[in-house]
Amino acid sequence: MNSTLKKQAALAIKTLQQSVDTLTGELEQLKVAEALVLSMLKEGKLSAEMFESTLTKLKTKSSEELEIFKKASELSPSTDAAGLFGRLSDRPADDGTLDPLTRLLLEDL
Repeated sequence: MNSTLKKQAALAIKTLQQSVDTLTGELEQLKVAEALVLSMLKEGKLSAEMFESTLTKLKTKSSEELEIFKKASELSPSTDAAGLFGRLSDRPADDGTLDPLTRLLLEDL
């Protein structure tokens, strides 16, 4: 085998290895996203109707973001998808002032 052919083969092998590494990482992320969504569904934190859309959203997240979602899901005592990461009440406060959402929005002004 001549040296040019060896260099081309080595370059092709290196390129293929990089592709395999990239695809392996992406596959692991998809597995984590799928496991997270299935866990949320099983625990009642996600409705069956939201399964596909949630999985699609989580597939686009980085591994760091997926870990954050996983921890938030583990720490959440809520049994509904809307309460998974908290929510603001739309009821006025006891003292008759603004509701929490409106107060939050006006604080930044």
